[in-house]
Amino acid sequence: MKNNARGGGLLHSHIQRYPPGASGSEQQQITCYSHKDVNNNWIVIAPANETMPAEGEIRYLYEGDIIRLEHEQTKHLLHSHSLAAPITKSQWEVSGYGKADIDDPNDLWKVEIIKDDRPKSTKERREVRSLTTRFALRHVRLGCLLHSGDGVNYPEWGFKQAEVYCEKKDDPSSLGNLWNVEQHWNSLLPPGGAAAYPSNFWRDFVDLNVAMWTTNNALTPDDTKEPDALTSKPLQWPFMEVGLRMCGWGDNELKFYLLGNPIVWIGSSVGLHHYFPALYFAIILFAFIVDHLGKRVGKVLHTFILLALSTAVIGVFVYFSDFAFGMDGPAEQWKARQWRSTWNIYG
Repeated sequence: MKNNARGGGLLHSHIQRYPPGASGSEQQQITCYSHKDVNNNWIVIAPANETMPAEGEIRYLYEGDIIRLEHEQTKHLLHSHSLAAPITKSQWEVSGYGKADIDDPNDLWKVEIIKDDRPKSTKERREVRSLTTRFALRHVRLGCLLHSGDGVNYPEWGFKQAEVYCEKKDDPSSLGNLWNVEQHWNSLLPPGGAAAYPSNFWRDFVDLNVAMWTTNNALTPDDTKEPDALTSKPLQWPFMEVGLRMCGWGDNELKFYLLGNPIVWIGSSVGLHHYFPALYFAIILFAFIVDHLGKRVGKVLHTFILLALSTAVIGVFVYFSDFAFGMDGPAEQWKARQWRSTWNIYG
């Protein structure tokens, strides 16, 4: 289950408990985690006083159903009670507690579908579908809503993962109160197929970029492990302000310097902002932009621009090829190729 707040993570638990002082219950931690992990897996089960489906029987999850969520790895249930959350003390704590054979009303959650591509009908209840259905989980006893996505993380004892609590304010439309089934496994059901999952491009575009931004911001340098020469700032790589020595730098050593092709790298950075994982797409987009704009100045000039750019790219690659294939001899020989004073090729 994925939280729908910007950069929201996957509902997660693990064997670690809330520490004394942070929690009155000291029960199993519930978090949101942004990476794939078996501890993100949950099993939907019926309340203790109801029978589970027989083997081979399919029971769909409908709007208004009362369910329990069992953590697959630890077998504890998603639980809430009237104790203050570990970080956001004004809200109720959510924990992992109890077992499937124990009847505890604090393990019961009501499914409320908030957003769905299908029109709401008074005649038929809508079932929850993976990916496209956004729903809230309301705690049956307390009336609060399962919530995450405020940018509040647990400290080291919670592995700096996102806090999950039960929101007292009754606002089901709040993104932090919305969830969707991100992945679902049931061997009795046929694959949905791409047509079963209509998607809004701009919503996905915003969500993806926010997720990347959130993940990147979580990457912090460790001054005790990384020498100054290996650290860099966000804007230094797209515009090639720095390179990276890959080995020893003695006069008699074969040296390798990690550096992109300046024309390709800087040019593509102008066309696509999230650099290294998208480098190939950035290069394609850079070529497309040059070709698209060049067509507006006439066929002859367009051809000249393409030839000039291709020649420049090949020439610069050859000029800097020693960085990739190895610099044999004193680094001083490549001093003239230090286009920027921040490149630590020489000296």
